[in-house]
Amino acid sequence: MEIKPGLGLDNILFGVTKQELMDILGEPDEVRLEEEDEELEEVLRYNKLKTCFSFDFENDDDDEKRLSWIESENPSLTIFNGTVIGQSEEDITELLSSNKIDDSYVEEDLYIDTLYSDDDNLEFEMLYGKVARVMFGPFYDENDSVVWPN
Repeated sequence: MEIKPGLGLDNILFGVTKQELMDILGEPDEVRLEEEDEELEEVLRYNKLKTCFSFDFENDDDDEKRLSWIESENPSLTIFNGTVIGQSEEDITELLSSNKIDDSYVEEDLYIDTLYSDDDNLEFEMLYGKVARVMFGPFYDENDSVVWPN
């Protein structure tokens, strides 16, 4: 499963509707409604993929909820042809830098450290020094509007 920064995951592009995702992946194992920034987003969980897909209204002109965030713990996850899950902070930082993502920084928490790339809307959660989960979304323009892939 290849992360494509700003675009999506494999052939699943940010901006697809819930029905379009289900046409590709089938029925999810679970659908949840979660409150995020005072809005309800719909989260579809696929257990076999160890991946969740979040849908909400990103732009004021959106007429239906669209895929705007992906979270995955899938061990086959890759980015720029490099493996992700189980890699160290140094390995991921080097992989990102070699692909011109140089804005990464780490925030440390009591249990989980997170490596962020704000420009590329990527987050790598690390547990015990190794990447355990990756979260990512579409790019945003200078007006903080989502740039949906074509």
